[in-house]
Amino acid sequence: MKPTWDIVEFNDDIGAVPCFSRGLRKLNPLDRNVAVYFEPARREYVYYLPRNGRTIVSERELYGEKELSEAFGTTVTDYFHVKEAQGSVRTFLYEMVIGECLVYRVFEIKAECRKTGEKEYECTVSPPSEVRRYVFGIEGVSVEESEHTQKFITADLIEKEEAYDTLKDADAESALSLYQAFVHNVKIDHKAEMIRALSFVKKDYPKLGIEAFTEIYRWSVEEKNVPEDTPERIVRELNCRSHKPGTAVRIDKDLVVMTGERKCRYLKCCEETRTYFDDKRAYYFRRNPVTFRWEADDLREQLVQNREIRYTNVDKDVFDNTCAEKFAGYSVDKDIPTGSKIRLGQVLAQTGFLSAEQAAKTDRAVFNVIIDNIYEGRLLDGDRTLSDLLGITGAQIKFLRNIKIPGNLEEFAKCMEAEDFREHFPDVKKRIFAVAFYLNGFRPWHDEEDLTREDIFGAAQTLNSLEKSDAEDRERLLEEYRDYLRMHRSYREYAANMQEDDPLRQEIEDFGEVPVNLKPSRIRDAHNKLGRIVDIIGCSGQITKYTAAIEERHEKEAASTEYTDGSYSILMPKNAIEIIREGRELQHCVGRAGYIQAMAAGRCTILFLRDNKDLNTPLITIEVRDGSIMQCYGFRDSYNKDPGIRDFVKEYASLHGLEIYAVICLD
Repeated sequence: MKPTWDIVEFNDDIGAVPCFSRGLRKLNPLDRNVAVYFEPARREYVYYLPRNGRTIVSERELYGEKELSEAFGTTVTDYFHVKEAQGSVRTFLYEMVIGECLVYRVFEIKAECRKTGEKEYECTVSPPSEVRRYVFGIEGVSVEESEHTQKFITADLIEKEEAYDTLKDADAESALSLYQAFVHNVKIDHKAEMIRALSFVKKDYPKLGIEAFTEIYRWSVEEKNVPEDTPERIVRELNCRSHKPGTAVRIDKDLVVMTGERKCRYLKCCEETRTYFDDKRAYYFRRNPVTFRWEADDLREQLVQNREIRYTNVDKDVFDNTCAEKFAGYSVDKDIPTGSKIRLGQVLAQTGFLSAEQAAKTDRAVFNVIIDNIYEGRLLDGDRTLSDLLGITGAQIKFLRNIKIPGNLEEFAKCMEAEDFREHFPDVKKRIFAVAFYLNGFRPWHDEEDLTREDIFGAAQTLNSLEKSDAEDRERLLEEYRDYLRMHRSYREYAANMQEDDPLRQEIEDFGEVPVNLKPSRIRDAHNKLGRIVDIIGCSGQITKYTAAIEERHEKEAASTEYTDGSYSILMPKNAIEIIREGRELQHCVGRAGYIQAMAAGRCTILFLRDNKDLNTPLITIEVRDGSIMQCYGFRDSYNKDPGIRDFVKEYASLHGLEIYAVICLD
């Protein structure tokens, strides 16, 4: 296929790129009057105009076109947002017909923002640059790079998720012109089927947008015929009878058909699916929505895309005398008391995946994880046994009971076989427990681990103790211990990198050692204690700022706020560190960042009640907010039981005109 750059060179002939006229925060890559905005802080926005290099900083709501034009002293037609605060590469697609090919051209524009002073920023925006082309022609699909290289690919390898399709914002005339050029000029296999399918593309999507066209192209060129070993009675059924979607119908005493449909994302139609069960096996088919031919289907695709099939219930006895009969008992819907209804998706999973069949007989929790992996498309090999999948023997599967199995089964098997896990957890049962604990920390939306292997290995003693525990609250202890290990790593890293003048140095030294291994009975207490200091570490960079504000409040308000009667005294903290120390020694929440920030901002007043015999030892902490005493707590949020302190607090409140809403004495 002749390279398109012989007709239109890279970066040439882009004058017809549609303008983004509908709404704000969209990019018109050719218009140098388009402002770029960055968001370095919560209420601070930086706007940059590439045309003249000017930058403005705003601490208000986003500017519109009128305000931006006034601020820059020139006409600003639009603006777009850079996703990340420091910089971003924006990608967009532009469709056009070049010669006899339909071409999707990929352009990039780079934007960057760097802070150079308190309110000064240096910003740059590059001109649009064409980086590649996806070309649909008579010989197939090829990708052309800006270095003038060309290779053929399949349509599913086109990278389009992050790119903005310019055709989405083109007017009707531009979209129609491109469509007509495709119809009259482009030479491509199965073009007639594609044109027929394009007539059904939803109005919400442009007819030749890359998402819609790629999907239609894939359907048009696919060749998945009915397999030769398909029984003749099933072939006749496919071609001669129609069925209502979402039903299970008996065709013969030992033949059942289960029907379903998958919605086509861009077409106003659905793709029909059928699964036939005879006494030996299951057969999977789909009806191509473009060619209307029945083809062999992939069971995985049915279960991943067809949510209706997964959760549809049918009568259990409909599968009698078929290969699915033995699976029906494991797929009973527990919410229906009679036990006569079964989940179609679970029956399908068991007929197509050996691991699902074995998991159903082993343990319900394991079965649910296997089913989820099948439904999400993560489990690909239908012939793998449960033992192969998990990296354990059949006899060891029994150890999975009462353990929260992680969703990442592939990683589970790797860890079970890994030498480092074997070294630290030689006992298989304890290793299964430790690996499950470790992998349940992977965040499913981006597979990022929150605990390292070193964390898990260091915690081996505690995990072994928890594995042996039969306590009902074991899951709660595991979650608290996971959180404790996360905080332990943060604490350790902060302590190791502290500077000599760090405002928290004394607090860190006074806090002392933080053990990794704990007895289960100590997990909750250690978790709460470490949480207080880690919370403060989280805002350590602002401690100096808070201290200055609290010192200023003390200087202005201490004389009128503090009070003594000979036995007790009310003191006002002089700085943030004193509040932190109060919370640490009394083991309550006042030492956390929220109270320090509120005190610095004047939203509340933290007061220390001390015994005059020992003014340096924390006794009771009081919070005053909105003219009222809202909290009055001692060690570990305990209530005061001393009537003398009660009377002293009442006297203080009376003298300072405060209401009392807290419990100041527990009789």
